[in-house]
Amino acid sequence: KKDRSKVRPVTGKDIDAAIPWLMKTLDRCPFLLAVILFGQKAQRGWDLLARQQDGDSRLALPVFRTWHTSGQCLNPKPERRDEIIRTLSVVERSLR
Repeated sequence: KKDRSKVRPVTGKDIDAAIPWLMKTLDRCPFLLAVILFGQKAQRGWDLLARQQDGDSRLALPVFRTWHTSGQCLNPKPERRDEIIRTLSVVERSLR
């Protein structure tokens, strides 16, 4: 029996399967000004997408990277919260 009380980690297969959906989502967001990647898996997925879609204008956006906002990531290292806040402040300033 599967334990459905926990979210399983993202796999490379999951990232590959998400790429077409992400591209469709970007098509529907013509006024998107920036991308914020929360966590290493999101960052890895974006980097994979950028390599696969090299030169695609939909990816020509400022990209900001920070920690995932889960308790699993933040509770052991509370200082990461401050890093997230700093990143979001940089995003805010860059969009003014």
